[in-house]
Amino acid sequence: MKGFRTVNWLDTEIDVHFSYSKGYPARLSGDPDSWDPGCDDEFDIESIIYNKTDVTALFSDCDIAMIATEIMEDEDEGI
Repeated sequence: MKGFRTVNWLDTEIDVHFSYSKGYPARLSGDPDSWDPGCDDEFDIESIIYNKTDVTALFSDCDIAMIATEIMEDEDEGI
């Protein structure tokens, strides 16, 4: 799923464009041919837009991780 979320970052609104794929649990019972290792959730920030400009390169890996966590918490609440 591709998504878009406006996030308040340091008292400034930024638009975050992302892709998100819900994972699924491992299946390790029954016939071994049907076992599946499962898959974690996948989340990728594609761009961060401020004032119609892509400013993604200005954010550290730590900042991007914090933004991703905030958005994923919103996703878990049923958005």
